[in-house]
Amino acid sequence: MRVLLIGSGGREHAMAWALARSARFTKLWTLPGNAGTAEFGENVQGVSAADAAAVAELAGRLRPDLVVIGPEEPLCAGVGDRLAAEGFAVFGPSAAAAEIESSKAFAKELMKRAGIATAAARSFDREPAAVAYLRQTFARGEGGGIVVKADGLAAGKGVMVAQTVAEAQAAAGARESGGDAAIVCHGTMGGMKVVIAAFDFSFMGGSMGVAVGEAFVAAARLAVLQQAPLIAIPASGGARMQEGILSLMQMPRTVVAVQEVREARLPFISLMTDPTTGGVSASFAMLGDIAIAEPGATIGFAGKRVIEDTIREKLPEGFQSAEYLHEHGMVDMVVPRQEMRETLIRTLRHLVRPNPPADVVPLKPAGRIAAAPERPKALAGPAEADAETAAAPPKPSAKAAPKPSGKPAEEAAGDTSGPDKSGEPAAD
Repeated sequence: MRVLLIGSGGREHAMAWALARSARFTKLWTLPGNAGTAEFGENVQGVSAADAAAVAELAGRLRPDLVVIGPEEPLCAGVGDRLAAEGFAVFGPSAAAAEIESSKAFAKELMKRAGIATAAARSFDREPAAVAYLRQTFARGEGGGIVVKADGLAAGKGVMVAQTVAEAQAAAGARESGGDAAIVCHGTMGGMKVVIAAFDFSFMGGSMGVAVGEAFVAAARLAVLQQAPLIAIPASGGARMQEGILSLMQMPRTVVAVQEVREARLPFISLMTDPTTGGVSASFAMLGDIAIAEPGATIGFAGKRVIEDTIREKLPEGFQSAEYLHEHGMVDMVVPRQEMRETLIRTLRHLVRPNPPADVVPLKPAGRIAAAPERPKALAGPAEADAETAAAPPKPSAKAAPKPSGKPAEEAAGDTSGPDKSGEPAAD
């Protein structure tokens, strides 16, 4: 039996091990797989497991006898439904059935409708409304262990138990931002698709650790998948030293992610806010096709005091400010925040839609200009007079004219066929 296994976690490693023990097993492909699944078959790279069309095309080439889908994301994206519609044997629930796992809010409502005992719950789309509800709950003395969960797969499966209002507010804020210093979103701007990776400076100074690096890579790959420009909005003190060498590894990872966007011939815009420093500025932040900064933003690697102590020189006034970098060609534009949206839309239109929106109307060819009639010589200008006399033989100047001597005219004018006074033959 030839099997295509979709997933890359420990669950897929266990599935690969179990499949390999079957007497009917002959071949295994794992998309994208990991080091564990590689022990039992071939890992397939370059295809998104959540892209139903791409997975169906891959299955059409490989022709597996069975497709096993492990993670919830491909299931929720309808990968199993697409493969089943094309005649493949699929092990895994449909997209409609997978919603009970992909959405905690849906699962709660389903249990309520079915009369299944479950804890009381409220769902919110934004942090302020959730925090207001939590404050009211604690004010009524109904706190004492409120569980805060994030809905959806992208936000993660973790939970936080809040015993106080402060803990509840922190939990709600962390759940809304994804639990780390980066937020990835996609949508439209001015009618154009965009993917944005924004930093949250309130979370550990926007420091870049493993989760932030993974978020940026995911944003870049999503931009390639959607054929959309990528906009990065860093606000960071640099690499997260609490994660040691792993945080520094995110610098080359994000650089490679930017290169993937460029190889797809998509724009990458870096919108640097205050501050953009350390390992973030030394990696992807300064690689934008267009570099935009907010007024007064501090942009650089090491701090001003550290540089002065190292080189033992006084740095110029305003060094590492957005305006200083713009003056020295490191930043393309310095734009106030209230003008940022329109500036981004205008810039994206130039990059994404280089052709004019309207039809180009060709100009009619100009007709021939009629030749001007010849003017009388008396009215001819100096230039025309010069042109007419240029072909006439030169006349001797009045100063050089010989006096009448009674000799033949040829001698009086000089013999032009003989040598001149210098002994050289005269020119024709």
